[in-house]
Amino acid sequence: MVHEESRKTERSDRRAREKLARREDILAAARKVFAAKGYHEAALDEIAAEAGFSKGALYGYFESKEDLYATVLEEEFEQVNAVIRRAMEEHQDPRDVLREAIRLKFQQHAERKELFAEIGKGQARLLTSPSSESDPKWRLMNRFKTKFFTGLDLLAEVIESGIRAGKLRGDIPSKQLAMSLLGLVHANFFYWLVKSEQEPIDAVSDRVVRLFLDGVSSRMEDQQ
Repeated sequence: MVHEESRKTERSDRRAREKLARREDILAAARKVFAAKGYHEAALDEIAAEAGFSKGALYGYFESKEDLYATVLEEEFEQVNAVIRRAMEEHQDPRDVLREAIRLKFQQHAERKELFAEIGKGQARLLTSPSSESDPKWRLMNRFKTKFFTGLDLLAEVIESGIRAGKLRGDIPSKQLAMSLLGLVHANFFYWLVKSEQEPIDAVSDRVVRLFLDGVSSRMEDQQ
């Protein structure tokens, strides 16, 4: 009896692992197709073919193309948030946390630049398109917003600790500073993306962090 229960548990665990592996295969295919074609041009048939599944099989894992797309965005932003958490664990000085988090964020963007270029478009679309709770995209938008604002809150937490330690200016709310930093990151990433000659991404990251921490005023002007 004990052995039979053990075999049932093993079979159940194996099926769960297989289902998770199939879900990851679908997400990997979706990332590839969305990156190449964008949300509107991508078709579930293409994603299914890329993953080696039938289109019908996809509905066993995701409700719709919108659900699949939102899940891709959600997981990518969770990876970005994990980068920030890792930097918080590895460094004590808030400025070092920001340097490392932004460096890793830029590296992550560069490694999957086509996908993050599409995410930049999808981000605005999901944040602005649903007009009410009756819109079918409302729940998907909230999933994405949760991940986005979690990352924003993590950066604000780092900045707030720097303000308390007297290492960062305290006359601007930490949430506004965090949003400004994200704006710098995204703008400079997309500028790097479209340049004909791309410099090392770490150089871009370093410049963004120095701009955020030091500002744009000349040091001579600061001394006057």
